[in-house]
Amino acid sequence: MHESGEEREMLKKLFKFSIICIILTAAVRFGRPLQASAASAAVGFLLQETEVMAGDTVNVYFTVDADEAIGDVEAYISYDSDYLEFRLASSNVAGGDGVLKVSDVFTSVADTSKRYLIKFTALQPGTTQISVMNQPKVYQAEGAQQMSVSSTVASVAILPALSLS
Repeated sequence: MHESGEEREMLKKLFKFSIICIILTAAVRFGRPLQASAASAAVGFLLQETEVMAGDTVNVYFTVDADEAIGDVEAYISYDSDYLEFRLASSNVAGGDGVLKVSDVFTSVADTSKRYLIKFTALQPGTTQISVMNQPKVYQAEGAQQMSVSSTVASVAILPALSLS
């Protein structure tokens, strides 16, 4: 018994359709939907004191907290050099005249939190802010994917220095 060309073509189509149905059924039954969620980080500032006197040292910690291990960190910090004078900082922080650069790259320590100490001298009475400029870059330790980053601002109130009479 010989099959005609039409019957052979119909069997091929039926076979292909059956294979596609089997693959789709397996995918629905055994496949799990992929959930992609971007890692996120928050940068901000911790101040030992939010109110100081002119002439005092202002200790500020630039903080990075994330929901995954942090690799590289790159950020620019802005401050008003009329009110604060940059004195010293962790080795990953440098700059002056109102702008500091945090550059913690090629680090071997991976943690979900990082802190960088920055020391200023309060110059004159008034209120000033310390903030992050532009968009800081925080990368995952594993895979080096850039995280989405939110940031906060810190305020410092500088009181007049006590005068001795």
